[in-house]
Amino acid sequence: MTKTVSITYRNVYGTDHAYPVCPTGRLFLTLTGKSTLRPRDLTTIRSLGYEVAVVAHVPEGVTA
Repeated sequence: MTKTVSITYRNVYGTDHAYPVCPTGRLFLTLTGKSTLRPRDLTTIRSLGYEVAVVAHVPEGVTA
């Protein structure tokens, strides 16, 4: 069974930020004390045996 952390990227003022969209990812935010996951956080998460899956961000009010 693969452990997966799902994230989505959002561009904020020209900078891409990784936001977790799953409960496990939000637990990692609790550990880091940040509101986004930095590239080195994602590297550490991968080294712990998790797969990092990037999912599309669908803004509120938009139907797919």
